Amino acid sequence: MNRSWPQTFADLGFNVKARTLTDLFVRAGKKLTQLQTRKIEGQSQKRIALTAPTITDLFYQFLTELLFLKDRDRFLATEFQITIQSSKNHHQLQGRLKGGLLPQDPKAILADIKAITYHQLTIKSTTSGWQARVVVDV
Repeated sequence: MNRSWPQTFADLGFNVKARTLTDLFVRAGKKLTQLQTRKIEGQSQKRIALTAPTITDLFYQFLTELLFLKDRDRFLATEFQITIQSSKNHHQLQGRLKGGLLPQDPKAILADIKAITYHQLTIKSTTSGWQARVVVDV
């Protein structure tokens, strides 16, 4: 029996570059919102506090937390006031997110991102700053 599976596209990927680590997180957060919608309803803000053993894990947790806020509260961040503190095995992010609600009109939703993946997830320091690669499930 010969079986063939239809080709599907369930992932989106994006690259982000920035001069500072904090700006890299901000740009990735903004890109995540831009992939989902171009329209935000109302205004709201949330506080965020995360810790992780590595910068990669902190980056993953940050993006995952943004998706959690979207899924639980329909909140999408458009402005990020965050700080990142790092030591050898302890990295911490704190701050405030400003934004609004995901529109209820299905036509306003560009992509319904389900999860951040570790597949091809990279974050590294370069001579010109920082860069990251992110792949998300849709």
